[in-house]
Amino acid sequence: MLKKRIKVRATLQLQGVIASNACPYGCGNSKTVHHLAISCPRAVAVRQSFGFPISTNHEVQDLFSLVKNLIPSVWLRVWDTMTVAILWNLWLARNCKVFDNVRFTIPMVVRQCQDTLKLWFLRMKKIEKQAAQHLIDSWTD
Repeated sequence: MLKKRIKVRATLQLQGVIASNACPYGCGNSKTVHHLAISCPRAVAVRQSFGFPISTNHEVQDLFSLVKNLIPSVWLRVWDTMTVAILWNLWLARNCKVFDNVRFTIPMVVRQCQDTLKLWFLRMKKIEKQAAQHLIDSWTD
């Protein structure tokens, strides 16, 4: 995503693969990497579920850098992992909509993010796991 090589609808339209670059969720915007990760109302809702302080005016790389000097160092890997998990699940949900016409609700995407994070957090060092567990405990069902 950061290198803008992701085959979103805007890229596929430029390459002549598809005719329309419209967001598959019907929000009326062009489906760019920025839209998928930052400005799509679905992306905003998922990020808000996790308390992400990112406005739609930011760029994708800002997801990784804006809070770096605001959080303890033990949280840095947790933050990066959380960011990647959210982006990954937004991408998976988008693929389900585009290729299978299956529309995941916002709560379903949030739940998938949580499940992904719980699995990925198991690979962290002990101190990072404690920070991650604190995050998991803060989630409400």
